[in-house]
Amino acid sequence: MRTAVLVGIENYQRPTDMPRLIGCRNDAADMALFLAYLGVAVRRPLLDGDATTEAIVGSLCTEISELRTGDELIFHYSGHGAPFPSNNAVHDAICPFDFDGDPDRVITDERLGTLLDAVPPGARATIIADSCYSGGLQPHMAAAFAVAPVKLAGPRTIPLPALVAAEVARLRRLGLTTNFAQFIAKPNVLVLAACGSDELADELIRGDRGNGVLTYFLLRQLRLSGGLAATAQQTVIALRAELRAEGFAQTPELHGGINPRSTGVIRPIR
Repeated sequence: MRTAVLVGIENYQRPTDMPRLIGCRNDAADMALFLAYLGVAVRRPLLDGDATTEAIVGSLCTEISELRTGDELIFHYSGHGAPFPSNNAVHDAICPFDFDGDPDRVITDERLGTLLDAVPPGARATIIADSCYSGGLQPHMAAAFAVAPVKLAGPRTIPLPALVAAEVARLRRLGLTTNFAQFIAKPNVLVLAACGSDELADELIRGDRGNGVLTYFLLRQLRLSGGLAATAQQTVIALRAELRAEGFAQTPELHGGINPRSTGVIRPIR
């Protein structure tokens, strides 16, 4: 069994604090079509107001609880990311629709790692995080794209609530930071992050359609002849080269305990 949980959040519950994004719903829709073609059972994507903390965590828990040997779960997230203080350290985090600075309404790397502890031996979880700070886990706009005309979009960055921002700054001064890899280094988990932990992930607009840079170029790579046969390492090397050639500054990264030289980011039809 291969299943997927897809999340795309453009419009947040607190629009004055969480700038609107332009490509996340398209990212989820494009990924859903591609995975369905591969025979993956794709549950209805969680978009905007449906993508609350409770809904995302609940969906992951449900799918993970049903995994058996040989099964695979794909979790694709497109939306805001942020540094967040937790357990006396700065963590990488993804921001659900209801994010407001409360620790109960954010999904940190540590929290996601705890959920993934339940993936049984012999099963696999693949995480694709199209958000800023996702390599350590907000995107901004890059200026060049050769395939079609591009307009600049707003940054996928967020101003943290004052108390949260102050605590992040304090912990960073003390050197108390973590990174995504620290909590996801599990033997049956593969993570593809849009960028490094100190980088921003970009959005692009082609004509009147937006996408996250990682999702757009990843799907383009996988659709190439032989793209699904490439290892995760080969795919990321190709992604980095293509992004550099197109003028994007972000650096996609691989994490997790699965050997990226032995498997693809997404496995082909079996």
